[in-house]
Amino acid sequence: MSADIESVVLEKICFSGKFALQLDESTDISGHSQLLANERFVDGDSIRENFLFCKALPEKTTAEEIFRVTSEYLEQGQLKWENCTCVCSDGAAAMIGRTKGFVSRVKAIHPDDILTHCFLHREVCDGKTECDIKSNITYDPGVCKYLETTYDCFTHHSVTCGGSQSKLQCGENTVIVVSWANYGRRDKTTCPDGRPDSQLQNVYCSWSSSMEYFNSCTVEAPSSVDPCHGTYEYLEVFFTCQGKLLKQ
Repeated sequence: MSADIESVVLEKICFSGKFALQLDESTDISGHSQLLANERFVDGDSIRENFLFCKALPEKTTAEEIFRVTSEYLEQGQLKWENCTCVCSDGAAAMIGRTKGFVSRVKAIHPDDILTHCFLHREVCDGKTECDIKSNITYDPGVCKYLETTYDCFTHHSVTCGGSQSKLQCGENTVIVVSWANYGRRDKTTCPDGRPDSQLQNVYCSWSSSMEYFNSCTVEAPSSVDPCHGTYEYLEVFFTCQGKLLKQ
């Protein structure tokens, strides 16, 4: 992260007042240990998540070293542990040890901190249509543990330039549910197709609609419909694939 971007992020965290940390002890391709940190904070009406830092760790990493590196960074950025509401970590022993682990040290100086485990399970699956998650937590022997996961399947997005066709397709036993469709133009960069600037300027014209359930369908951006006179339009569709039972 460049120094100017880092400065802006730290300034926003300080202004927010509260923040959450996500830490992962990892190894790079050269075999050296690295500590990676993400953070979350409230920025106006939104919750922001940003990469915060990547710091080298000694070959034999200890909880004390992880705590020192993290604390020094927070201090340099004028952030305080007392304003950290949650720490999420991986399953390394140096992180989660009950008496000497990093999270134990955090809890000792800030008892109200919420401690959670393994945010990287989420990162492994983000942006994929399917993924495998292994519940291989090894701490607290003798205790029967389970991994609880909450996930969402995000909307598909299709853009069809004017006069063209696109096919929307869902898998077996699912149907297309179109949540929003728009024919017109909302920006100057989608479907430029070598058009003159005069045909890309009007980004405030549109014709919206919604559709019923299909397993697959072909959508067309018809040249006969012209809601934005003199503007090259495109058809934009947002849809999800849902089980057929949802139709009943």
